[in-house]
Amino acid sequence: MSTDFRKKLTRDIGYSQAAVDAAWPEWWTPEAESSPSAIAELKFSLSRKLGLDPRALINNEATFFWDDSGKFKNFSGTEAEKMAICAFGMSVARILTQGTSTPIDNTLASASDLRKAVLANSPFVSLTDLVSICWALGIPVVHLKVHPLPAKRMCGMAVVTDGGPSIFLAKDNKYPCHTAFHLAHEIGHLSLGHVTNGEPVIDMEDPLRLGEEADDEELAADRFALELLTGNPNFEVEKIGRGRNPAELAKQCLDKGFEFRIEPGTLALCYGYATREWDVANSAIKGIYEKPYDVWKFINSTARSQIKWESISEDNRAFLEAVMGGTID
Repeated sequence: MSTDFRKKLTRDIGYSQAAVDAAWPEWWTPEAESSPSAIAELKFSLSRKLGLDPRALINNEATFFWDDSGKFKNFSGTEAEKMAICAFGMSVARILTQGTSTPIDNTLASASDLRKAVLANSPFVSLTDLVSICWALGIPVVHLKVHPLPAKRMCGMAVVTDGGPSIFLAKDNKYPCHTAFHLAHEIGHLSLGHVTNGEPVIDMEDPLRLGEEADDEELAADRFALELLTGNPNFEVEKIGRGRNPAELAKQCLDKGFEFRIEPGTLALCYGYATREWDVANSAIKGIYEKPYDVWKFINSTARSQIKWESISEDNRAFLEAVMGGTID
């Protein structure tokens, strides 16, 4: 039974094998195959985690998603794939917010106010600052290491459930400045009212790379991110000059970062965003930081320390840990 059921979830509904493995309960044993009550509990457990209406699994229907409403940015795929991504994200958010504090306010501060709050104690707004302020405001930030679909991967998602807002990041980066922009962009979606309860915003592509393809909400979230990170929603790259080679750009960003109170890697990203000279910008970033590292590990190690795991059921806890990449070294 379990083999056929796994095939149904991956082949018929379209979930990735990794998502099904993460959702599969640890208590399931071969002996449970002969127990109708255990089979029923298996289906309810999987439906909660994967965002499927339990009736879909009980009645052996191919697709019947509990949550299928979301704003997708730059998505190319089927409606079923959209529903799977949305349902998965909403389900993870519901589980996550069971173990996090209730947001202190239903509205987020403006980019300017958030920046002022950070700069009161930091030289500039860094990824560490953004993650800290989100958790302080009761907004959990988690990097999804398990994706719902085998071929469709997103960059980020902003979600609101009855438990409050959540932010999911999903693009692997080796330097913090990229993730800082993605996080600031998702904070922007929440602050600007783009996200409502049950209707998440899903950024499939990197907002930094969209250019003219960005819609009004994406442009507004970009402006929010730039204001939060630089102090100016229309930051002018002329402040650090154009036409530079990577070594010159890295030096200029390091020199100007403390003067402008802008994280040096963010300055390099601003250069790439404005000029589209991404090869120059990305090479400069390598010269700004001492060495690359897995940024997702920082995001999720922080999350692991903030989540109140005792408030989440054992079954859901195992699922959330798997989605976050398991134990982090």
